[in-house]
Amino acid sequence: MVKKVFCFLFILICPFTLLRCTQAGGGDGDNNPRFVAVGDKGRTWWSPDGVNWTESSPDPGGPDFWGVTYGAGRFVAVGQDGRIWHSPDGTLGSWTNVSVGGIERLRDICYGNSRFVAVGVNGKAWWSPDASLGTWTDASPGGGDINTVAYLNGRFMTSGASTACEWSVDGTLGSWTNFSIRAGFYNNYGIAYGNGRYVIMGTGDNKGQSYVKTDFTPGGWGEYATSFNADFYDGIFVNGLFVAAGGGLTGQIYWSADGANWTEILLGGGTSLRAIAYGNDRFVVGGSAGQTWWSPDGLNWFGPATLGDYVNAIAYADLSQ
Repeated sequence: MVKKVFCFLFILICPFTLLRCTQAGGGDGDNNPRFVAVGDKGRTWWSPDGVNWTESSPDPGGPDFWGVTYGAGRFVAVGQDGRIWHSPDGTLGSWTNVSVGGIERLRDICYGNSRFVAVGVNGKAWWSPDASLGTWTDASPGGGDINTVAYLNGRFMTSGASTACEWSVDGTLGSWTNFSIRAGFYNNYGIAYGNGRYVIMGTGDNKGQSYVKTDFTPGGWGEYATSFNADFYDGIFVNGLFVAAGGGLTGQIYWSADGANWTEILLGGGTSLRAIAYGNDRFVVGGSAGQTWWSPDGLNWFGPATLGDYVNAIAYADLSQ
C-alpha cells in the first residue's frame, strides 16, 4: 500500500515521468497486447504497452537483429549473418533459432498472403509459409541492397538502394516486377500505403525525402525533398496520418496527411530513431541509446524508456486473436 501511495503522489508532482513510475519488467508474460523490439547484439525486448519493457534476448552479445514481424502465430526476427529466430510471444526462453544455409544479411521481414518474406543485401529475398527450419525458399529479384519490405494493398513491396524497388503478389522467385522510382543513387527505408497512395520514405542529399504515387508502376513518382537534416528510417500509415521515424540525433518524428508535406517533431534525448510500430491504440518508436517513446496520436509523445541498446525494429500483435 505504501508503494501505491508513493506512486500516486509522484504522478501528481511530476506527471511527465509517468512512464517510469511502474517497476521495471512490467508484466507477467500473459498479457495479450504485445510489442516486440529487436536490436543490436542479438537483443530483444517485449512490452504489453510500449512503456514497460522486459528483456528476452535469445542470443545476448550475438549478431544484430534488423527486422521483426508477426504472423502465423509467431514473431520472427532477422538480421546479420542471415539469422532467423521465431517465438510465439517474444518472451525470454521462447525463441527458436532457424539456421538456413546460403542466406546473407537480412534487413527486414514482413508477413502477408499466408507467408513471410525476408529481404537483405545484394537484392536477396526469401519466403516461407511458417518461418520454420527447411521451409525458406530463395526468391531473390536481384539488384541493389533491399532495406525494407512491406505487404500493402495485396502486394509485397520492397525498396532500398537505387533500383531495389520491386513488387510481387506472392513473393516467390520470378514473380517480382521492378518499379524504380528514379535514376541515380538513393536509399529508402520505409514504405506505407494510405489515403489512396503509396509513400516511400528515405534519404536524398542527407535529408528526409519521400516519393508518392497512386500505383506502383515505373515512373511518375512525385519526389518531395524536405529541409530536415535527417533520413526517414521507417514509416507507417494509421488513422489518416503517415508517421515516420527520423535518423537524426534529436529524436525526429515526422507526420504528413499526404506523404508529400511533412511536419517535424523533436523528441530530444540524443536519439536517432530507427523503428516505428502501432498497436493497442498507440504508436511506439525506438532507436539509438536503446530509447523508446510512445504516442496516442502520432503528434504528442511521451518518454523515453531506456532499454540499453540500439532498437532497430518493432512489431506488434494482439495475442488473443
